[in-house]
Amino acid sequence: MADNIHSTSKSRKRESGHTGVNWHGPAYKWRATLGRKCLGYHERLEDAVAARRAAEEAKAQKQDRRAKLLADEDRRNKALVEDIPGVYWHSASRRWQASLGKVSLGYYDKMIDAIEARERAEEKKYCVSPEEKRRRSIENSHKRKAAKPHEGVSWDSHRRVFAAKVPNGKRMKTVGYFNSVLEAVEARKEALS
Repeated sequence: MADNIHSTSKSRKRESGHTGVNWHGPAYKWRATLGRKCLGYHERLEDAVAARRAAEEAKAQKQDRRAKLLADEDRRNKALVEDIPGVYWHSASRRWQASLGKVSLGYYDKMIDAIEARERAEEKKYCVSPEEKRRRSIENSHKRKAAKPHEGVSWDSHRRVFAAKVPNGKRMKTVGYFNSVLEAVEARKEALS
């Protein structure tokens, strides 16, 4: 029984009470570790504890630097695509995401790949190239401005014609669709008289 008490007290003297610091019997020294990495063997317990703390601080500083670099990269990447519809920087995956409406088109390592994927999806869905879409947008803007001074005449961007409308109770009744503003105005005047 006395032998057990004696061997127990020896083993207690060899316990450090610190995470990552333990007695290494074959070397007869204190071993400091961080995760699976051995930081070295030390004669004194205090030296092993100090080595462990220094390694923890270095690891924390490295993680802080990495987090700061990633946050800076996120800010730069988000600023790059502010004016590009359907292309976003996905911080969690550290990749570019392309989408059309609520449909995700995938994640890409390069921003240009995400932009091209978005443009291909637009062409496929709308059968219109991005250049044609921009041209139509400008044209629609000009046509809307041309129809604005005439009451009851508006530009229908889907049919790509001018619509003439007259009041019908609480609603408006469409008289017809015309290629020019003047034709639409004349048709509206006839319908009103």
